[in-house]
Amino acid sequence: MRLITYYFREPRKTGVSIEGIFSLVKECLKDRVRINEFYCNDAKGRIWNTQEAAKQASEINHITGDVHFLALGLRGKKNVLTIHDLGHYDTLKKRSWLKHTIYRLFWFKYPLKYIDIVTVVSQFTKEKLMEYFQFPEDRIRIIHDPIKPIFRFVQKSNLGAQPRILMLGTGKHKNLNGLIEAAKGANFHLDIVGWPSDDEIAKLKEYKISYQVYNRLTNQEVYERYIACDVLFFASFYEGFGMPIVEAQAVGRPVVTSNFGAMKEVAKDSALLVNPESALEIRDAIDKLVTDKRLYDKMVDAGLANTKPYRHDIIANQYMDVYNELTSNGNTGNATIGPKGNVVYLYSEVMPYAIAIMRELVKQFGMQVDCICWDKRKRTPFVPVNEPGITFHNYSAFDERSIKTFIDDRRPSLIYVVGRMDKLYLKMALHFRNKYTIVTGSDNQWLNTNMQKIAAFLSPWIYKRYFEYFWVPGQRQYEFARRMGYANTNIIRNLLTADTTHFGNIYEVNRAHKVKAFPHNIVFAGRFAIEKGLDVLIQAFNEAKNELTNDWKLILIGNGDMQLTPSADISVSGFMQGHELAAQSKNWGVFCLPSIREPWGVVIHEFTMAGMPILCSDSVGAADALVVNNYNGFVFKTGDKNDLKKAIKTIMQKTDGELLEMGDRGYGLSKMQSPTIAAYSLMSIAK
Repeated sequence: MRLITYYFREPRKTGVSIEGIFSLVKECLKDRVRINEFYCNDAKGRIWNTQEAAKQASEINHITGDVHFLALGLRGKKNVLTIHDLGHYDTLKKRSWLKHTIYRLFWFKYPLKYIDIVTVVSQFTKEKLMEYFQFPEDRIRIIHDPIKPIFRFVQKSNLGAQPRILMLGTGKHKNLNGLIEAAKGANFHLDIVGWPSDDEIAKLKEYKISYQVYNRLTNQEVYERYIACDVLFFASFYEGFGMPIVEAQAVGRPVVTSNFGAMKEVAKDSALLVNPESALEIRDAIDKLVTDKRLYDKMVDAGLANTKPYRHDIIANQYMDVYNELTSNGNTGNATIGPKGNVVYLYSEVMPYAIAIMRELVKQFGMQVDCICWDKRKRTPFVPVNEPGITFHNYSAFDERSIKTFIDDRRPSLIYVVGRMDKLYLKMALHFRNKYTIVTGSDNQWLNTNMQKIAAFLSPWIYKRYFEYFWVPGQRQYEFARRMGYANTNIIRNLLTADTTHFGNIYEVNRAHKVKAFPHNIVFAGRFAIEKGLDVLIQAFNEAKNELTNDWKLILIGNGDMQLTPSADISVSGFMQGHELAAQSKNWGVFCLPSIREPWGVVIHEFTMAGMPILCSDSVGAADALVVNNYNGFVFKTGDKNDLKKAIKTIMQKTDGELLEMGDRGYGLSKMQSPTIAAYSLMSIAK
């Protein structure tokens, strides 16, 4: 195992604990790397610390923050620096020219020359780093600070007659004065963690505001303050990140924070955003939360969803990715790290879940992705938008000559062809067959039909002539590729995955909602068409209801040619986008996909990620990996009304606790697939 040396400042007894943050990271990585630690000794001075740091240098050196100057002793090594914020840099600029100059030179300008990768905790800090020091963007990685596991969700049953507002920190930039002005004349109690100034204490007393001051709190005591409060106030004038935002959200408390900078970036739409200079906006936001129960609960749910990316195991894996990046491709230290290659997609109609995989190619491998896709002959209205590292190109802009030049200019690690029906794409696959790695993909199941047997016979001319590798989502598609003559070594797995942008962060929110009362409904979301088996579903549901007489409902969501009629127990609503389905899933109990033909069914992955039990026909390809009978759902015979009715009745007769547990199990199965896993699968054959 590789050796990593973590460099720390001298431990502090107060303030944000860098050591605490990285103790969580080290705990997660202890079985994957060997760890060495170096702590500065302030009494010995910076020159001594820098010299001693050099003696501790290992294969990878990670300066964890606040002691950037140690990099001067690590020249020629593989070095990572974490920058938590640049607030002190900005403050010194206003206070002392000399101190600011020393800080700029020996904490940033000179040390950054010997740093391979800088990790920052927010986009806000990244932009400041690039603006102030022109540090290359392709050597900056955004890795958030993790939430300490102690900050666990605690349900708030009722708000007290006097709402408790918690504020953490009392530096001038924390804006305690703004909170005091907002609380003037209101029936609020303020819990203030820090050291308010004499003027602030005087104003609290003058306005007759109920308050209590705490300081030097342990993590457990901070957790207790979160539990006791009703709302967290965190509308600062400046923050490099804003950890209390996600800590409070993890405990289940809504947040009022500033509408700019890192605070807006961290909170997104999961908190109420205000102008910190406006006491009126602050007062109005707090009033809304403590008087509107629906808004309060909505912000609690949104906050829980927002905390998902801050789990310490996720953060540790992101740091591990940085260490792997440093030791790959022969990097010898202090080298410019940029995109490692290019991937070209030749697509018919690109869909959001495919873009999720492209993002991981960029994030995990530093790839530049260029995707040529149809802008005409489209069956769906979706239009992809360029993102960092991903560029979409209109098919209509190319002819045979220009597309050849386009591909050759990029010298791709691989070319992935999705539109096998497109003659121009086939020409490119044939032209570059012996020059670049050419991959195609398919969700076709092997059904042993006469047409498939003919295709297998003709495969040397219709598949293997063009494509070296075959990318498939599951076992049935693997069998199809094998029948087409592809060896096991030339078949890649894990093609199809849900887009975790929408469905990856909702399980915990959904579960917290359903613990109170599990929704007694069965949901279908998709195209209204005969081949989706909706007629069988409706008949089976109605018969099950008649035989059991209960409060269960059927919800049908989508559009299409099939005309559906709502009834007392069956509701019908229009098409929903992915983010809308994800947001509504907390109100749904069981998902059903009764398709007559469904080669894969990404929607199964989406709703197992959401923590819902599943009913699906045995035609659904995804069922092989994501549905286990009586574990997280039931697989029934395609088109068999009685078998589906039996499954529905079994679901209806289970307790809410059993249904919740089935959803938990499905969520566990859903983690076997992700855009990250798909990206790694594809890159396993890249040249």
